Amino acid sequence: VASLATDSAGRGVYAAASRRPGVSNGTPTDGGVSKTKSVFKYSFVTPSYIIGALIAKPGEVYDNAAQQNRWEGITYAGDISARIHPQLALEGPKSYNNFFSLQDRNVLIVKKNPDVKVQPTEDSSPFTYIYFSSSLDQLSEEGGWIFVQEGSAYSAVKVVSGGYQWLTGKKNKNADFRDNFIRLNSDSSPMIFIANEAKDYENFAKFKAAVKAQKITYEEDVLTFSTLTFYGETQLGEINGKVLNVSPSLVYDSPFMRSTFGSGLIYLRKGNLTETLDFSNPVAPIKTVGAPVTSSFPTR
Repeated sequence: VASLATDSAGRGVYAAASRRPGVSNGTPTDGGVSKTKSVFKYSFVTPSYIIGALIAKPGEVYDNAAQQNRWEGITYAGDISARIHPQLALEGPKSYNNFFSLQDRNVLIVKKNPDVKVQPTEDSSPFTYIYFSSSLDQLSEEGGWIFVQEGSAYSAVKVVSGGYQWLTGKKNKNADFRDNFIRLNSDSSPMIFIANEAKDYENFAKFKAAVKAQKITYEEDVLTFSTLTFYGETQLGEINGKVLNVSPSLVYDSPFMRSTFGSGLIYLRKGNLTETLDFSNPVAPIKTVGAPVTSSFPTR
């Protein structure tokens, strides 16, 4: 476990999916949490960045704790403050069921939930913002895209419809971090977030050109980009034409950690290091270090 946590270069590039409790059996405050339904979390991880989201199913009722201030976006290696992420409202309030999302590997689409609630005002129409930390190495704007270089990663952000405006003329270089946002001119516009290892491209200009060459289709509130077809609040999105499964058989699924939903058995592996955690009897869990590798273990 310690080796997994500290060796980001050794982990390489991979996707990690998991199921988290949070779907309600009744209302957001009553009925308890479902034992069969889950909140779906997806992350794409490289040595230079992590891009990830909590993906909510349209029409599902979530417990208040699972609704509140769901975070999604991009973080970068080497600087804990370096990040890009969407946000609703700027000062303090809690947002519930803030966004709908769809992600495949290094591409994430996000859109504000039109039924979002923000406390303490219960305002159902807060502005939609995107935060760009002041510590990002480079930021430029071309062809409706905002491009970022941070460390050994490139990123791109697109407000698909209606454009945006910076809160100040200093863009993301304000003394007060709360000013380092763009505000969407259309709160209902989808947002595209892309991250890449810089080494995948000859230079930053080549990355920009590749991103700008990607086709974007947005018609009747349906966005198609790369492998993704995104329907926002109306239905779950599709990846390569297949509806995203937010209730997969594995509760943890990555090259290093695997567990079948409901089994209570967690298998961890990093090279020749293995470990199992057995919670099938929750009053007497069992940890086994150095367990023989079987087909139940992840691949790395």
